[in-house]
Amino acid sequence: MTDCSQLSDGARAILPGSVIDKADIRLEVLLDHFLEPLSLDGQRWEFLVSQSEASGFMQSLYWARLKQAQGMRVTQLILRSGGDIIGGALLYTAPRNNGAGILSAPDGPVLPWADAALAGRGLSLIMEAAESLASKLGVMSLRIEPRLPLPVPKLLREFGRSLSDQNPQETLFVSLAGQVEDILSTMRHKGRYNIAQSAKRGVRVLEEPSGSPESLRRFYGLLSEAGVRNGFLVEPFEFFEDLVEAFSEGDMPSDLPSGLSGSPLTGEGDHSLPAVGKTSSLAPEIRFFFAELDGDTVGALLMVVYGRRATYLYGGVSGRRREAMCGYALQWAAMQSARALGCVEYDMYGYDQFRSPDNEYARFSQFKEQFGGEVRRFIGAQEHYFVEDLAGAVIKAIKQANLN
Repeated sequence: MTDCSQLSDGARAILPGSVIDKADIRLEVLLDHFLEPLSLDGQRWEFLVSQSEASGFMQSLYWARLKQAQGMRVTQLILRSGGDIIGGALLYTAPRNNGAGILSAPDGPVLPWADAALAGRGLSLIMEAAESLASKLGVMSLRIEPRLPLPVPKLLREFGRSLSDQNPQETLFVSLAGQVEDILSTMRHKGRYNIAQSAKRGVRVLEEPSGSPESLRRFYGLLSEAGVRNGFLVEPFEFFEDLVEAFSEGDMPSDLPSGLSGSPLTGEGDHSLPAVGKTSSLAPEIRFFFAELDGDTVGALLMVVYGRRATYLYGGVSGRRREAMCGYALQWAAMQSARALGCVEYDMYGYDQFRSPDNEYARFSQFKEQFGGEVRRFIGAQEHYFVEDLAGAVIKAIKQANLN
């Protein structure tokens, strides 16, 4: 660990392993790298993030591995209090040399949001470090996207609404609490009816905990077909290969480590690791589901399980045999699997109750709402610019890009 006590804030913030103190909190900066998932601190981080309602898998060290594999620069900021990790952020940025990049923290920062004073001190340290890193990383702003409900909290007053979101601002959460019958009872009549119809027509759903090369190709084929038919963009096949590789459970212990102390986001008390799901794993998991009818694969779904939340991330159905309602069978199978794994909620990942024509999630909202659930609307991405003359900085960046 570097001793930075004799350096200016700006200098010490950009040194790998540097530490900035503020009252009872200190910030550690890991420039261009992040904690090893298998280390005790790495597992502390994963536990903290997976238990935070305002965060998600994009602040996982495993997502960081994915973004790094895609060529992104990843820097981790770690907030500590009394030796415990109480928050921080994984920051992603694309390599640039024109100063117009963005330091992005989707699902972050991870802060004790319920304690406004403590969260404010932590956020102040994160902003200070981010601004010090700006010139070195070629960025002009910090974009954060915690899953906080509206209205925007006062401690984010130095931020403004970003022009774009990485995560949907509005989504549907289906509660997985209670018995299977309880989940069905909260759905709309059409949802229950179509689930029953898919079973009656002989749709069978198969689950694969991790994607083999063959199943990944099957999934991608169905997703691509649905993308062409419905007019939405699909990530390249290599993205899903990298995703499966990054989220591989091969190097994450199946048992939760001993010695983790301090309640999530506060560092107080002994939490003895409350249940994060029956999988007893701190790593995000990918699960594939395939709908089959008369020997033909007619639909596929990709679900991410992290902590006590399952997220429907990608899915697609074939134009063949659409009357079989395989999309309903897939969602219902994924929900039941998530519940069996100990998840308490299922995130439909994107919804638009107003059906705005420019909202990419609007076209599938009618389908998603048949499963019931609670509509949650978040504050969306918030951005803080490090330059006072934003217009001048943008013009300068464009000119430099043209010269290159």
